[in-house]
Amino acid sequence: MRSAERSGSRQWQTFAMEANENLSSARGDWQTARIFAEQGLAMSPREANLLGCRALLGYQVGNFDAGEDYLERLLENVRPSP
Repeated sequence: MRSAERSGSRQWQTFAMEANENLSSARGDWQTARIFAEQGLAMSPREANLLGCRALLGYQVGNFDAGEDYLERLLENVRPSP
């Protein structure tokens, strides 16, 4: 995280948030995973990878409504516009 923050690049920071979310989720540390995903989405609300992570996290912890909401946001971002 420190290297990404020092870079000043929002893109690198969201990549670092996603990587940390993935590690936390793999460890079953749902709270920390949620924090990293939400911090990344606060910086880049349309980041597809983070939206997907957040949707999956919702489903993993049994919060299907949240999972569906984030999945819908993800789909809205990837659907082609007219």
